[in-house]
Amino acid sequence: MQHGKKAFLEAALVFALCGLSGILLEQYLPGYGIYLFLFAAVLYLSRMIFLYYFDLHTQQKEKAWEILKAQEAWQSIYAQLHFSGPLPATSSFSIAPDFAQYLMRHIYIHKPKKIMELGCGFSTLISAQCMKEFGINGHIYSYEGDAHFMEECAQWLQQLGLSAHVTLTHAPYSEQEIDGNKRPYYILENMPQDVDLIVVDGPPKVLTALSRYPAMHFCSQCISADGSIICDDAARDDMRTTMKLWETAFPAFTYTYIALVRGALLIRKK
Repeated sequence: MQHGKKAFLEAALVFALCGLSGILLEQYLPGYGIYLFLFAAVLYLSRMIFLYYFDLHTQQKEKAWEILKAQEAWQSIYAQLHFSGPLPATSSFSIAPDFAQYLMRHIYIHKPKKIMELGCGFSTLISAQCMKEFGINGHIYSYEGDAHFMEECAQWLQQLGLSAHVTLTHAPYSEQEIDGNKRPYYILENMPQDVDLIVVDGPPKVLTALSRYPAMHFCSQCISADGSIICDDAARDDMRTTMKLWETAFPAFTYTYIALVRGALLIRKK
């Protein structure tokens, strides 16, 4: 919407200048003003058409790259993990396939015995299957603000025989004072301590501005000395702003950006 409005204003300004130039030229060279106006208009329209198709071509290349990355990620996931049934359909709210692959590799390498999730869903299935398949004697503690979606996730876990690996907890959103400001966030009670891995995949950004900023307030209290915090959607503008705020508010941690399709952020204690 903003891009279209900007293009409209730019076009109006160019045509106004062309028209004014044509009027001025017409006073000195009668009959040529209209040709100047038409020539400038054709040049401008040609430029706009070129930019439109260039932008369209760039978007198509980016989409093709995303599809390729997704195919590679799915192949890697299914080569390592053997689910007992079909996985549920993903949506725009689900983690991207390359994030699922990154999460799988992290669990395979580090073998976390205690995992905490802020926001359940597809990541829960991946983490639980990793624990089962990689022989990790551990447990997943997942907190979700949407009770209906949590029930869906519970059904998926049951269908795939993974329920024993996960404790799902309904954590409704509530106004809480975080760093001197009131923000809506999960009600997190009885959090596990010395957690080896925390996956931050919620709340959704529609909840409030910088919806995931409170995460570090809670994660910093329960992460183990060698534990990792992995945040999804780190490429979003609000998450980039959140990361900068975290770097200031929680300087005892390192923040490493992972170049995935939607971006990821790896946080560890220094």
